[in-house]
Amino acid sequence: MSFVLDIAKSTFAKAKDVSTNLVARSKPWSEFADRKSFTKPESFSNAVGRVRKNVAYFGVNYLLLMLIVLVLFLIAKPSSIIWLLVLSSMWLYGKS
Repeated sequence: MSFVLDIAKSTFAKAKDVSTNLVARSKPWSEFADRKSFTKPESFSNAVGRVRKNVAYFGVNYLLLMLIVLVLFLIAKPSSIIWLLVLSSMWLYGKS
């Protein structure tokens, strides 16, 4: 049983380090949500270039936002955790 607790502690420590690193690498949220910086692109290629530049610059912010939405969804609908486990086990079974 001690072995399981050691693994859980090390896993939580790694998760804490990763989350601290992600938050430190994120750009300011006021800059991320600035409505005044939105303008209509001139062309489709201009829009694609701007999206690529935006994702490269705010990638960590988008990742954190998606993780927050995922956690809120899982809290709001706990049965989805069961479905996630079922799908994961089916995927792992299919790979072996």
